[in-house]
Amino acid sequence: ITKTGDDKYTYWRIKLPHEEAAKVDAALNAHRDALVADWKHHHDTSGPVSDTAPPFPATIDAFMRLVEVGWDTEATRRPHGQHTTVIVHLDLAQRVASLHLGPLLSDDDRRYLLCDATCEVWFERHGQPIGAGRT
Repeated sequence: ITKTGDDKYTYWRIKLPHEEAAKVDAALNAHRDALVADWKHHHDTSGPVSDTAPPFPATIDAFMRLVEVGWDTEATRRPHGQHTTVIVHLDLAQRVASLHLGPLLSDDDRRYLLCDATCEVWFERHGQPIGAGRT
């Protein structure tokens, strides 16, 4: 697995043996089918799709659902008190926070990631750490 990125996106490239790729395909298809069934359950499919309806589920939605379900399952199997640690860089001058080795977070992503995690914040000024804290 390789990972690269630019200012806007992170790119993942993965190479799997055919047997393992078949498992990934089956898992993606199962999650896409579940998302499509849920979408159809909540929307009238007898006529044209409303402009205000959420978009029809795509492969990326199925992939993110697969990741989130796996993450949730793993979190429930952990011993009590063992949480994910999220490291956040906080630039005090700019008042901007970003993930360690990652992008800026939307409010929704921040709430999701931090709901069951310990948080380590690195306070920085002009790109230099000046302190750290942990919750």
